[in-house]
Amino acid sequence: MRLRTTLILCIAFAITIAGCATEPEPTDDEPTAEDRAVELLDSDLIPVADSPIRGDENAWVTIVVFADFQCPFCARLAATLDEVKELYDQGTVRLVFKHFPLEHHDAAMPAARGAEAAHQQGKFWQMHDALFDQLAGLQGDDPQQVIFDTAQRLGLDEEQFQRDFESDETTARIEADRQLADELQLDSVPAVFVNGGYISGARSADVYHSAVQNVYEILRHGVTTGEIERDAIYKSSVETLLDHTSPEKAGDEPRATPVVELPVDQGISEGELDDALVNIGVFLDLGEDSSHKILRLLDEVAHGDDEVRFSYFHLFDDSDEATSLAHRLLEGAESNEQRKALLQWLADDEHPWRDDPSLLEQFGDDHDIDPADTDQLHQSLQQDLDTARDYEVYGTPTFFINGIRFVGVPDEEDVEEVLDEQLALALRIGEIKGVTGMALYEQMVKGNQQRQ
Repeated sequence: MRLRTTLILCIAFAITIAGCATEPEPTDDEPTAEDRAVELLDSDLIPVADSPIRGDENAWVTIVVFADFQCPFCARLAATLDEVKELYDQGTVRLVFKHFPLEHHDAAMPAARGAEAAHQQGKFWQMHDALFDQLAGLQGDDPQQVIFDTAQRLGLDEEQFQRDFESDETTARIEADRQLADELQLDSVPAVFVNGGYISGARSADVYHSAVQNVYEILRHGVTTGEIERDAIYKSSVETLLDHTSPEKAGDEPRATPVVELPVDQGISEGELDDALVNIGVFLDLGEDSSHKILRLLDEVAHGDDEVRFSYFHLFDDSDEATSLAHRLLEGAESNEQRKALLQWLADDEHPWRDDPSLLEQFGDDHDIDPADTDQLHQSLQQDLDTARDYEVYGTPTFFINGIRFVGVPDEEDVEEVLDEQLALALRIGEIKGVTGMALYEQMVKGNQQRQ
């Protein structure tokens, strides 16, 4: 019981201190020959099974990654995890890949098939790296040709690759991973489990390094003291950590991270800055259900209050036609009323615009919204990506209430409690300091930073 409790605390602590200046150092202890001879028990909850593995099969720490080859955040995460793995001795960390191709990414399923076909010839990771390196090519007119050209470059047997690419067995392996993602209640990529401890999005190397280091040290201590069997380190820790850090539980309450002064005067705004007591900055991917959940939640808790102002930042994969058009409409909307009507309409499940982009065009015509052109959207997207990087936003949905960060889809009551508190505090601070607008926002962020 003590080991399980310590594991829970360590993984949670590793995630929350990611932004700190100091970080744990990898141990100099190299795994022994006895370590390498152990055959790990698999987990029924997040089975490794026959998934591709990079690293020793009996490593102390297992990082399971659910990813989509058309997702730019997944590509960034792949490089980050390679960097983290290289910090440790052989036998410490293994990476396990699980397919989660998103339905609105046209190239994602063919790319998953190509990776699995390469896996049958022992070159999954070479294909994995090559596909992420060619993300732009996968978003082009003929992604399948890119995949087959890559297979040829890697020296794969072309006839076998073609058979495996089209086989029912390949489909079944990919669908098994997707089914597991559904069972784990994942709704976006990338998603990472460190021995069962859930970490959403693509985060900085420090987050994964801290999680790996803490889990590794506790497991070695547990084996040394006899609290856990060496062959059970993966199975047991998944049972413990997944129960306490699952995606479902992660969504139940906001994850506290440092308060930041997000430049809310730079995003697409809804509301007047001079009238606002609370500024909410929201990073959106309008192609993802989780962003729509956040839009509905924030609309519910704000109750149309003029003293709550929204700033929206683009953070999405621009290869999807419908998603890009939705963001172009948001960029092109010229009034608060147009933006609010658009976002409410997009978030309504009864409007299947992602399957029929013509519905978006009709909405724009009906509400006199001219979508921004592609170049304008690309410029805004790049600026917002830079802002996301500067303020350590690694995925959507992420939003800030007067600088207080929320990651994922938190409980509505928690958000409403923070919002009501901020409204009351801002009203009082504004009266005492005699400030409004941006000056009040800066005062509120500084106060929240001190309180944290």
